[in-house]
Amino acid sequence: SEPCKSRAYRQHPAVLKGMNMNMIKLREWKLAGFWPHVQLMHKSYETGVSLSGVTDWIDARVPGCVYSDLERAGLIEDPHYGENSKLCEWVANRWWNYQTIFTLPEEEKGKRCFLRFEGIDYKAHIYLNGQLLTVHEGMFIPLCLDVSAIVREEGENALTVILENAPDEMAQIVTIGPIIKNITEENVVGSKEDMYTLALRNATFSDA
Repeated sequence: SEPCKSRAYRQHPAVLKGMNMNMIKLREWKLAGFWPHVQLMHKSYETGVSLSGVTDWIDARVPGCVYSDLERAGLIEDPHYGENSKLCEWVANRWWNYQTIFTLPEEEKGKRCFLRFEGIDYKAHIYLNGQLLTVHEGMFIPLCLDVSAIVREEGENALTVILENAPDEMAQIVTIGPIIKNITEENVVGSKEDMYTLALRNATFSDA
């Protein structure tokens, strides 16, 4: 489906500076893995049966990392130990669905509401209450959406963020001629603090 451009639109982060706004951090997240495109199809084209995930729903931390959530849930071993990283190469080849439910506090009702992401690795389909808000691409580009017309002031709001698998050509090392150098702070636009608060899908040991 196409993004709901008429009801949710991108807002440059600089526009929010100077506005008297309260920040509500969404803390209760769930995570599940799926084969690519499954979450966009929902049902099998051949049988009409609902398509299931490759993992159960587990608790997730945001900001955080899919690998860390899987390790806490006992679905993978510590990928930084020994050759465990080889046993979890499947993680980078799945799509990952983050979901959370939230309600607006009484003092925030009737006000403009923005949904802000400091960073998403790497390409994400973002839904609020079943409506596709946007498809965002770029880990180091903050995203801010005005969702005032979509958020429910009464009852629960459902937020879904579907992460696609990492593009094959997007590695964590950069090759420049014969020189190979690690991604470092000098390669990142933004502050050092921003770099370390981004939500990551790929662990730092991975080249995928």
